[in-house]
Amino acid sequence: MTDGESATGGRVESLLLNRGQADSRRLTGVAALAFVAMFGLAAGPLGVAAGITTALVWVAVGTPYAIAVGHVLIVVLYPAGIDPVSIVIVELGFLVLLLTAAVRASTPGRVVGWTIGAAAGLGGVAWFGVRSQSLWLAAALTTGGLALASYGVYRYELVTLGLVDDSKSTHDTTENL
Repeated sequence: MTDGESATGGRVESLLLNRGQADSRRLTGVAALAFVAMFGLAAGPLGVAAGITTALVWVAVGTPYAIAVGHVLIVVLYPAGIDPVSIVIVELGFLVLLLTAAVRASTPGRVVGWTIGAAAGLGGVAWFGVRSQSLWLAAALTTGGLALASYGVYRYELVTLGLVDDSKSTHDTTENL
């Protein structure tokens, strides 16, 4: 291989890498605009400001922090409570942020599917609790669902990182014979 061939291969690889970064930035920009629009639709001009703040947090430090900041801003915007239609619009905006992060993952199909499933499951649990007209039941169901989901993610990480021993159980008595 000559120097000209390696330089050309390096340029092609560099162009492909730069294109992937440009696509990722474009996807992030579109998702941020969609999120700001949804927040603005739900809460007006103050919602646009809250949406921009949340989108900036999302780009700067990541999805979990953006979700936390965004929900705190919802409480600031609606201290007396929020109507169900507005909360659905805002939560769909948060789903856009989650799905964007999932699409940028190494295995986007699987992550997107689990993200949608988790959001639908937790949303269904919360909706069931709210429909029962018991705020305490809704809070308990949502907290329990989040606790189970968190434990599931924890176990998944252990298995993925190889921190769980897959060998025979230590209580297997056939080895001792």
